[in-house]
Amino acid sequence: MSPDSGTTRRGFTLVEMLLVVTLIVLLISMLLPSLQRAKESAEVAICATRLNQIGQAAISYTVANHGKFASAFQWTRHVTCWHDWHQKERVTDGLLFRYINNYDMYLCPTYMRVYKFGDQPYYCGDSGAGIVPVYAYSMNASMGAESWAGYKWQTPRVIRQPSRMLFYSEENTWVVPGLSSVSINNGALGVGPDCIATYHMPMGGNLFTGKGNVLFLDLHVDLRNPIETATLCVQ
Repeated sequence: MSPDSGTTRRGFTLVEMLLVVTLIVLLISMLLPSLQRAKESAEVAICATRLNQIGQAAISYTVANHGKFASAFQWTRHVTCWHDWHQKERVTDGLLFRYINNYDMYLCPTYMRVYKFGDQPYYCGDSGAGIVPVYAYSMNASMGAESWAGYKWQTPRVIRQPSRMLFYSEENTWVVPGLSSVSINNGALGVGPDCIATYHMPMGGNLFTGKGNVLFLDLHVDLRNPIETATLCVQ
């Protein structure tokens, strides 16, 4: 067959190439939100698992100490001041570390990606620049705050509904207007100054509008709205 008698092949025209590229970009733009949601869901699950591990350690401590909760101010122990959440000793010197023995359990991947500095420009004498947190969770002050601000519950026996009682929760490193007046600082989540974290699944990417993982006393974990802080911390 002569070269002239068969069909000839031709390349893509510029218009066709542009059309293909446009379709690829369109498909990617459609897939990205789904991929982002899948990533967020995976991070939420990791953070929830780590929070559950802390809860199990807290229960182990309670059993070993005659039914008394670890202090909300000492489960992670202050080294130099309340705002020392960037010092490793805060974790290693805490009451629960011997039961956890793993730095990673104290941190949530989402928290490490989105954390910001609080309202205070300095943390225990350190400049805010380069500060890296070592823990992301706070304990319900009602359960072991050594009578701080009127909180006095020390044992699980007096809690009527463990499945509705906040035990540990994620907390922000920034203040949420109308919901909190203090960022994560002393390891205790107190009704009034503090609120449940707001950085999971935020609406439109606004970190003030999301939810936080909450560990309940029966050790189940659930994403909850920060506006529920007051009702979940007391009974």
